[in-house]
Amino acid sequence: MNNHLYYYVTGHTAHGYVNYIEENVSELEQVIILNHSSHKLKTAVLEQFVKVMEQDEALEILQSPLGHGDLDGVIARGRSMAVVADTVIDQQLANRLKGVIEINLAFFMGETNDIKDHHIWTQYEALTTEAHDWFKKGLDIHDDLEAVYINEMDFSKADDCAEAFNKRVLQGNQPIDRDPVIYPRMFGTNTSEGAVNVIPELIAPLKRCYYLKGRAGTGKSSFMKEVIEACASHGLDMEIYYCSFDSHSVDMVLVRELEFCIFDSTDPHEFFPEDSGDEVIDLYEIAVAQGTDEKYADTIHDLTTRYKTCMKRGITKLKDAREWLDEQMQPQYNQSRAAEDVMTFIRSNVL
Repeated sequence: MNNHLYYYVTGHTAHGYVNYIEENVSELEQVIILNHSSHKLKTAVLEQFVKVMEQDEALEILQSPLGHGDLDGVIARGRSMAVVADTVIDQQLANRLKGVIEINLAFFMGETNDIKDHHIWTQYEALTTEAHDWFKKGLDIHDDLEAVYINEMDFSKADDCAEAFNKRVLQGNQPIDRDPVIYPRMFGTNTSEGAVNVIPELIAPLKRCYYLKGRAGTGKSSFMKEVIEACASHGLDMEIYYCSFDSHSVDMVLVRELEFCIFDSTDPHEFFPEDSGDEVIDLYEIAVAQGTDEKYADTIHDLTTRYKTCMKRGITKLKDAREWLDEQMQPQYNQSRAAEDVMTFIRSNVL
């Protein structure tokens, strides 16, 4: 089948580390938690799970903000189960979930105990916190950039556009009294490799994709929040992808029942329509005073340069954090063999 859906449930943002795992697994009947200090070992086990299950199941692959192909977990929603790393589910959350099984990977390594070195993780968290601080500084500058466009924007035009859009995409669908299922996620995040995203994989199977263009502060997130409200009133389940820079902002709304999505298609995740069902909605052209870019060109250039400098410094801190973790956790064992043994155990005792 090899039918994978890729996304992130954790990420490094200007508001700190965010984690949306609970909303994505709370309805599942079984959650397997992999306990071990090595992120590489847990990723190896998760890759084995994908290898075994992908021919028969549609899988949701949870990418890790650690980057370099690491994984946070895998969900087989058709089987109502997930396998996740212990870094994304703490004990309090584990106690709230159904069917939790914790697997101590140290047993399969022949280790008497796997002690998470406090010093290693304290230093890692200190470096990632520095990254978050740089992202926050960048967001503060970005707020000033937004103000440039906000002062030149006619929000009534943006509201009218959102209202017309909702009528169009929901045409033929009657409002129903049903609480929709909402899956909060991210389509990318800041990693040691830079800002990454999986937008092409997300939009590939959809019939209609709306590319929302504009500038900072031109209401792209507000537009999508109106879409969320309209779809919720029709009882439609949604995947809501939040911004990995400002986690209070929405970057994508995806409604699989109607086979459409609308997303922020601006830097650093700028794409352009390729299929006949795709369409651009440009809020700068629709609602911002003509000539604003030119009028404030110097100010916009200065703020953009300063904001991007902060982002680069934050990424450097994430790179330092990843390198620190790798240096402290050099594997002294055969991860592939251990991962196969764990998967054999899961197949025999869980599946």
